[in-house]
Amino acid sequence: MRNNRLKTTIIAWTILFFSLITVLLVILSKIRPTVVNYALSTLESQLLLTADNAVIKVLDDEKVSYDKLSVISRDNDNNITGIEIDVTDVNRLKNLISKNILNEISKSDIHRIGIPLGTLISETYFGGLGPKIYFNLVLSKGCRVNFTNKFFEAGINQTLHQIIIDITLTGNIITIGKSKSFKVNTTAIAAQTVIVGSVPSSFTEVIEDNESKTADRIFNYSK
Repeated sequence: MRNNRLKTTIIAWTILFFSLITVLLVILSKIRPTVVNYALSTLESQLLLTADNAVIKVLDDEKVSYDKLSVISRDNDNNITGIEIDVTDVNRLKNLISKNILNEISKSDIHRIGIPLGTLISETYFGGLGPKIYFNLVLSKGCRVNFTNKFFEAGINQTLHQIIIDITLTGNIITIGKSKSFKVNTTAIAAQTVIVGSVPSSFTEVIEDNESKTADRIFNYSK
C-alpha cells in the first residue's frame, strides 16, 4: 500500500514538473519576439548615444579642426587647385574613435534590459505598465569608421565643405535562447569650413582593403 502511494506521488510530481516545464517553454516562445524586438530597439538607441558621445570626446580631446585635417591648395591667381586630406591624421582618428566607441559600449549597461510586465503580456493594451522584468543580453559587436566629405553651395562663389565621420556598428545579441543580428549607422561632422572660390569639380576616391594601415579613403581633388 505504501509503495503504491509512493509511486503515485512520484508520478504526480513528475507530471507536475514536466507540465511546469512545458508551460515555461510556451511562455518563453510567446514572449521571445517581444523581448528580442524590445532589446534591439533599446540597444539601437543606446548604441547611437554611446557612439555620439565617444566621437565628441575624441574630437574634443584631439582638438580636431578643418585646418588639421585638410589643406586647400591655390594657384597664383588664388584659384583652388586641390584639397588634400591628411591621411595619417584621418587614420589615427579612425582608430581612436573606433576604440573609444567599443570601450564605452563595454562599460555601459546595455547588456541588461528591463521590460515592463505589461509590455510582455500585451504591448497594445498594457505596454509600459507594471514592474520591470530583467533579461541579460550576450552582445557581440564590431565598429567600422570611415571619413567621407560633402560639398554644399553656400552663396555666390562660396562652398561649404564638410568632413563627415560615418560610423557603422554591427553585431549580434542573444537573449532567452534567441540570436539576432543588428546594424546601426550614424554620422557626425568632424570639421567644416566655407571655401571662397571655385571648388574643383571632380575627385577620385581610392578605397583600400580592411587590413591596410593607411586610411580607407583618400580624396584627391582636381579640376
